[in-house]
Amino acid sequence: MVAALEEARKCKPVPSAFCVGCVLAIRWPNHDSQPTIVSTGYSRELEGNTHAEANALAKLVDLDPSRIAQLFPGPNPPQLSDVLSHLDAYTTMEPCSIRTSGLAPCADALIAANVRRCYIGTGEPDDFVKCEGAKRLQDAGVELVWLDGLQEECLRDSTLDFEKRRNIPVRYDRELVQNTIKAMKRVGEIKKRRELAFWKTRMAASRDKHRAHRKKTLEAAKASAVKGLLKPTVVSESPKIREKIKATKSRSALVQGEGRSMGMDVD
Repeated sequence: MVAALEEARKCKPVPSAFCVGCVLAIRWPNHDSQPTIVSTGYSRELEGNTHAEANALAKLVDLDPSRIAQLFPGPNPPQLSDVLSHLDAYTTMEPCSIRTSGLAPCADALIAANVRRCYIGTGEPDDFVKCEGAKRLQDAGVELVWLDGLQEECLRDSTLDFEKRRNIPVRYDRELVQNTIKAMKRVGEIKKRRELAFWKTRMAASRDKHRAHRKKTLEAAKASAVKGLLKPTVVSESPKIREKIKATKSRSALVQGEGRSMGMDVD
């Protein structure tokens, strides 16, 4: 794992990804032999947004017989097929199970390479994605070995080293500016997601309290309504009063006059 940490220190820190180192080794000719490193890799070593495990596997495929003979001096050096069938991986961070760039996850690459055992320095934090690489490896039959006490060391390069370099002036690079803008947007998204998660956690107790209060109020209203329906209603009838109204006909004071005019009969 010391060699894997040295590989991680070679990474160029970026704010949107971790600095990871990976070492591939085999024990030859038997399992009791000391491990021999056959390939190494670190994040962004090769062209593109590449990861440490993928880079180590890519360089391992190009391993020629002369290099294998140098690594295993003796009468019976292993062939490339033997190397590929006896691989152990040492990685400073849990292999990824999903990539935002759309490339193949490192966990799947290690499974496809028939890696027998994977030594992991620390799990991947949930800063960018929810990683389930260790579970995927275990489900595929890969033996996992978690190394205790290396978490701080494995995460150090992606934070402190970048902090040291952020005030160093660099020559203008259009691609660097574009990547920086993308990283700033990504950091903003992560910050917003964390604030929302913090707010939800803080409001969880208050939400339960308000829900209990509303439930209690609703139950009280239901009980009051049921009580009102069951209470007997007394209807009191008022006595009927009949009044006799006598209508009297009064003689009109107006009398018919001559012609079209009206006259008044004056006594």
